[in-house]
Amino acid sequence: MNQEPETDRIASSLKHIPDVGVFLTWPETGENAFHPEDLKLAQEWIPSDRIFHRPTFDGTYYQLYYGKESIRMKPSLWLPIADEGFRIGDKVEVPSQLMKNEPMVATIIEMRYAQAQSVIKYTLLNHDMPTPRTYIAEELTLLSQRHELLHSDPEVRIQPPPVNPNDSGISLTDA
Repeated sequence: MNQEPETDRIASSLKHIPDVGVFLTWPETGENAFHPEDLKLAQEWIPSDRIFHRPTFDGTYYQLYYGKESIRMKPSLWLPIADEGFRIGDKVEVPSQLMKNEPMVATIIEMRYAQAQSVIKYTLLNHDMPTPRTYIAEELTLLSQRHELLHSDPEVRIQPPPVNPNDSGISLTDA
């Protein structure tokens, strides 16, 4: 039986991040799947229908975000979901769509996976109140721009030019 080395398996899984997904069941490795400092929050969040954003892997743990909060988790089985481009905290517009929706500008406060319909349902905050209904991606237009941090390449280093301690930067010449 040809078994893939652990490093090759991890490297091939990294080709798929950043991505989004859901943990509908508790991880197969139990509490050991989580960083010890994140276990309490993980027990509150998992299992659930929350949609997690998984942007990075440090060699041991994935960083899983739900809004601004995050947990660290070792590679584990999860249900990948198609990324619709929205995140918790994004400003969105809800157009009326021929009077189907009440038009508004709101902020996404929850992202939940509706397994029966295989869609993400978004709860919005409008005028400091959660909306009474949830929305799907086709009903939303993203207004805010998200600037994801790019990780620098450790091989590339920019060095400033050497400074001559006797050089003040002012040049005087005799006329």
